[in-house]
Amino acid sequence: MDGERAETYFSTADQFLQQQGGPSDGYVTESRDDFELFHKVEHRQHRLVIYPGNILHSILVDEQSDIDPNPETGRLTANLFFEFS
Repeated sequence: MDGERAETYFSTADQFLQQQGGPSDGYVTESRDDFELFHKVEHRQHRLVIYPGNILHSILVDEQSDIDPNPETGRLTANLFFEFS
């Protein structure tokens, strides 16, 4: 999404939220009324996934195994932003 489409996106999202009552609870791991999953990259240890920052996205998380406060057994993620000129 770029600056030219931001107003249309936020207007459409606001209309959707008013009609549907807000997003569903929980992590999005498959398509549903308020989200379409069109590609996924499964979790694998030591994997790096890179994509443009203007793509709307969601993490694929297994709440049984990925949510763990212990860094040796839990899934660690980092959000990094690079700008190339």
